[in-house]
Amino acid sequence: PLAGDGFAAPPGSSPRYAAFHPTRPFLFVNHETAPIVSSFRHTDAGELVPIGTADVLLADGDGAGARQSDLRVHPSGAFVFSLVRGDDSVCVLAVDEASGSLRPLHTVRVGAAAPRGCAISPDGAFLYIASAGGDEVSAWCIDAHGGLTPAGAPLRTPAPGAIVLHAPRADTPRGQKGNP
Repeated sequence: PLAGDGFAAPPGSSPRYAAFHPTRPFLFVNHETAPIVSSFRHTDAGELVPIGTADVLLADGDGAGARQSDLRVHPSGAFVFSLVRGDDSVCVLAVDEASGSLRPLHTVRVGAAAPRGCAISPDGAFLYIASAGGDEVSAWCIDAHGGLTPAGAPLRTPAPGAIVLHAPRADTPRGQKGNP
């Protein structure tokens, strides 16, 4: 359980999703009604110590109607991905491994309305985005610098809202289904 007094979010920002860094004591939180992602250091006592915030909008975006939805940390810990509905984009932020601070790298339009949920493949090679308003799930290749490029045609499906990937068990032979 977390100790301490929590954290003071910017007024009206509505903290939404959070994800821990895979190897460092950092927690990242996006805010549904403010175009920012906050980073925190978590202590051994469970306290959250604010590090800073980073903007997630495209340079040409005005933020009107923008609402963040899902947030994921790359398995390497090098990048944070935050979905932005209304702007219909995904923001890629670089993580400073020493300090936990975030730096926006780029924001990419996803090509479908209302990106709602996302997942990263266990090997870190792909980002999958469920766009509820666009009735599709798209796959994006993630390069070594956090760059995103489409990985083919999207899968059409009614109003997808979340994606969960299941990694096969290590003891399951390749090509065979494991137990649920």
